[in-house]
Amino acid sequence: NFFKPKDDTVIEVKELTYSSNDNIIFDKVNVRLKKNKKYLLIGESGTGKSTFLRLLNNEIHSYTGEINIDYNSDIRVVYQKPYWFDTDLNNNLTMFETYKDDKQLEDIKKSIGLKNSLEQQSSGFSGGEMQKISIIRALNSNPNILFLDEATSALDKENYKRIENYILDNFRGTLITVSHRVDEGIKKKYDH
Repeated sequence: NFFKPKDDTVIEVKELTYSSNDNIIFDKVNVRLKKNKKYLLIGESGTGKSTFLRLLNNEIHSYTGEINIDYNSDIRVVYQKPYWFDTDLNNNLTMFETYKDDKQLEDIKKSIGLKNSLEQQSSGFSGGEMQKISIIRALNSNPNILFLDEATSALDKENYKRIENYILDNFRGTLITVSHRVDEGIKKKYDH
């Protein structure tokens, strides 16, 4: 459901109940996520973190309660297992779109640490490169809500820290991150 918020709420969850295989995952959950705040969801595997993002992104419909999202929202999601097209890096970054600001794309690409040529074919991308490409693709589209679901899991510690810090320092929207790997310095940058 979309709504016009009366305050700085961009996502409002009311009495959310969701079960899977007769296991209750969420029971009457109420949450209000605020504009331009950064949220970190951490916890054991199987506790519903990724499921929560999928519910917010309207990928799961078998729940009760309400999930309301600001009707002005532009949401992007970066999953642990990114998708790509069987083409070159440029098309994978831009999704075949022409952007007015190629400098923004190059700045993000450089900051994220993707050094590949724009002409490189997708068959040569590693798992870590694909995660970087998905993150760059999402950031370059300038969303006001960004969901990251284990988006840096295939990266080494150095790349993980550089990318998380870049996103937390530069993304100007509501960020919801699911992660098993949590660096204490990075964790302090989140609002919640």
